[in-house]
Amino acid sequence: MRERLNSHHSRWKESILLRNIIDICHRPSIENPVADGLSCMWSQRKRLSTDGSDWSVLADWEASTGITRDIFAVAQSPMSHPLQVCFADDIFFAPIVQYLLGNTVGSSIQERKRLSHRANGFMIEDGKLWRVADKAARRVTQTECIPTGLGFQMALEVHTLNGHFSIESTKLKLPDRFFWPGMDTDCRQVMLECPRCESFGAPTLNSLLQPIRRLGYSNLSPVTIFPYHSAKEASRMQAFISTCSRTLFGEPN
Repeated sequence: MRERLNSHHSRWKESILLRNIIDICHRPSIENPVADGLSCMWSQRKRLSTDGSDWSVLADWEASTGITRDIFAVAQSPMSHPLQVCFADDIFFAPIVQYLLGNTVGSSIQERKRLSHRANGFMIEDGKLWRVADKAARRVTQTECIPTGLGFQMALEVHTLNGHFSIESTKLKLPDRFFWPGMDTDCRQVMLECPRCESFGAPTLNSLLQPIRRLGYSNLSPVTIFPYHSAKEASRMQAFISTCSRTLFGEPN
């Protein structure tokens, strides 16, 4: 027998004999002394219950030892963060929340840089998304972010609690507590769709105001208007400005 096998026999040995084959049935009328000698080297060996001879196909080593490195295991996906569920349908806040939570967002470097710049000024604290003040002119350091879809309902509640005043009065209180894109648009839309304001209309809007019973005229600021010295037959006018409704009343004095 040759010490060095040719390429055909070497491939046959590596692909067949290294698989711990117990027995091979010889096919008659085929003469191959090298292959016959290699294939019959384990035929006279005593068989055991653990050598796999009882199997029609040899079981892999995982059947007895188990999978030590289960890299293909199917694990349960982790629970989503409450903010991910809250801002799932918001096209403005959803990428910001994903970036702040450390999830991989963006397929290219430019997209990740754009998201990093977009998330600048936002933070997650106490399970809420906050917008941090980026200017010294802001009166509060941080405001709570709410989904854009809930912005109109929030503006309507503030408008109702504020006494159904003008849009400026609503916008004066909202930016100090909440933030969402399109806040000005929602405040204007509230004035058009408010049920009580729509029923009374602009001419009778003052009927919604409740009388001041305890403070009397303390909310009225009197101002005396003097005529120009060259005006003829002019008299002084006493003006009263209501600090609540911003209404001007005047009468001759």
